[in-house]
Amino acid sequence: ASTLIPHPDLGYDLAMPIKESLRYWCVRILLSVLTAALVSVTAFVCAWVEYRNAPPHGVEAGRSLWDFTFHMQTFGVQNTCILAGILAFPLFLIYSTGLDGKRTSLIKVLIYNSVTILFVVLMAAGLALVHLPPIEDHH
Repeated sequence: ASTLIPHPDLGYDLAMPIKESLRYWCVRILLSVLTAALVSVTAFVCAWVEYRNAPPHGVEAGRSLWDFTFHMQTFGVQNTCILAGILAFPLFLIYSTGLDGKRTSLIKVLIYNSVTILFVVLMAAGLALVHLPPIEDHH
């Protein structure tokens, strides 16, 4: 089996079988893509919640996420949310490969990505709560 040439300037040895190296990179790239996609989806759902709750759109309570995505002119929102995921991808990939010169274990990568997604969802929920319309008392 062929091996990659070791690189002395990096803090870790790159001499591993090509098959193992491909698996290493494929898993990290896939996890980074999935996490970045979740960032984009969360941003889009947050935008939809904001749209549903913001006057004068709040009167259109029947607008579903499906309508917001496919039947309304939301291309700017969609592109912005996709851009958020694209910008997040390299960050996830960088820290999933090990910033300290050592290879990051898959468990650490999963924990980092899970914590990141947890905080993205909490931030979106917090923004949605802040932007909820006031409850009117009809007495």
